[in-house]
Parts: sequence; C-alpha cells; structure tokens
Amino acid sequence: MDFAGKSTKGVTALRHLWVLHGEPGTGKSTLASKFPDVVFADIEGGTKDLNVERFDAKALPKYETLVEFIEWLRKPQQTYKTLVIDSATVLEAYMQAKVCGSKYESIADIGFGKGFQQVRELAQEFMLSLRQLVEEKMDVIITAHSQKKNFSDPISNTEWTRYELQCDVKLAQILLSASDNVFFLKQEVNTVTDNQTNKTKASSDGNRLIMTSWRPAFDAKNRLNLPCELPLDYEALCQAIKDGKLGSSPELISRIKEITSKSSEQIKKIAEVKINDCAGDVACLQRLKLKMEEMVKAI
Repeated sequence: MDFAGKSTKGVTALRHLWVLHGEPGTGKSTLASKFPDVVFADIEGGTKDLNVERFDAKALPKYETLVEFIEWLRKPQQTYKTLVIDSATVLEAYMQAKVCGSKYESIADIGFGKGFQQVRELAQEFMLSLRQLVEEKMDVIITAHSQKKNFSDPISNTEWTRYELQCDVKLAQILLSASDNVFFLKQEVNTVTDNQTNKTKASSDGNRLIMTSWRPAFDAKNRLNLPCELPLDYEALCQAIKDGKLGSSPELISRIKEITSKSSEQIKKIAEVKINDCAGDVACLQRLKLKMEEMVKAI
C-alpha cells in the first residue's frame, strides 16, 4: 500500500470527550449545563434544579436504550452540540445489569471475576462509541462522583489519601484513559496555622475550583494547554481554552504582558527577562504564560 500523500497535519478535532468528577455538590452538572446546545442523559436524576433539556431514567431505563440514544444523536437531523451522561455511577450499574441479565442477581455471582471483566469489556465498547460521536459531531461529558481512598505508592513506599472515581478501579481507568480532558472540581480551602498551638485550621468562602492537571490527591489531565487551576466558571474556562490555542509568538507575548499588566514591577521584569530567554519559541512562551498566570493568581 502506498501511503504517500495520505498523512494529515495540524489540529483535526475541536470537540472533546470530558470527565468531570468531584464530591457531591461541587457543581459538575451545573458546569456541564453551560456547554453549547446541551442535552443530558440524566440517568441519575440530578438535574431537576437545572433548566436543561434531558432524557431521564424513564426514557433511558437501561444500558441498551442508552446505546440506542447515542445512535439516535448521531443522525444528521439531531442538532445538539453537547451530550452529558450524568453519572458514571449509574452508567456502571447499567453495565452490570446488562452483564447479569436475568441469570444473575449480582455481578459478584458470576464466578472468578468474569462478571467484572465483562463489564470492563462493555465499557471499552461504550467509550469507543462515544469517541465516534465526538469525532463526528459533538462534545461528550461524563460526570462522576469522587470518593476518598488510601493510596500506596510502590516506588516511594509512601501512603496518602486521594480522590478517585466512585466505581470499579479498572473501569475508572478506562473512563480516564479514553477521555481528552479530566477535571477535578473542588471547594477552595484556606488553611491557617496557629503559631502557639501549631494547629492548622481550614476554612472556605464557598469558592470552587477546576483542577486540570494531575496531582497526588486526584486524577486530572487536559489537552487544551490550560493552567493547573481555574475558577469554577464556564466563561473563565472558555477564556483559558482560547488562550491555550494562541499559536504565534506575538500573540503569546501580548497575552503574557496583559496578564502581568496589573502586577508588581518585579513580576513585570521577570516576565520581560523570561520572554527574551524564550527567543520566540512558542512552546517556551506557552509555559511562561501558564507560569505567569499562576504567579499573578498567588499574589
């Protein structure tokens, strides 16, 4: 086979597959509802307080109908631009019910872990169908609950607590690896240490954050060149995505100067020096832009 002339170059997809996870009440469904022309597969029933178009569990009562719904969305006459599946917890239950059928009452009743393996295989097929939907016509968002779990790192031989998706571990890995962007939503917490008692107190003013990059405490990633942390605000997310697409040196330099324009003279001088050090390299300027955003936010 001759492959000459069949390659492609540059950005080929503007639509993405997203996972939004966090503890209850952090705003996962609310953030998802802000995406353009959104429709919810509200199989959990968590959007009753949101003014959104939804297909609830009565319309989508089982795995088979959810798959049919996705195929229906692929038809040319459907003009939705965003599908939200709310949530991964119920999606897992649907998959388990599909595997169990009428023969087994519980997934654990299928011996030797075969039931869980069948669910994982089903999940891979399902995520592939979502990938095809993304490539053809629309963004897809899966919301997921997070739970705290103890984690043991075999490399450093240390242990800590982290937030993980509330589902089977290997199923979570399938969801995370198949997605383009994984955001962890959290409450912003401020800590103060008493110098006399050496005790640390935590407080929050209700602000919430989008965490876009992996940390020991949670899973997160993005392919949009985003800052590690954003306010939980759809407009702020859109602006960050727009900034991440800046592709030329002049655009990036202009954005860096805009970010630091209201900062101290020291930060402005640091930015000027670093801009010169980058010598027009776009990747270097992208990293500098993110760093300046973090520095300005920390002030």
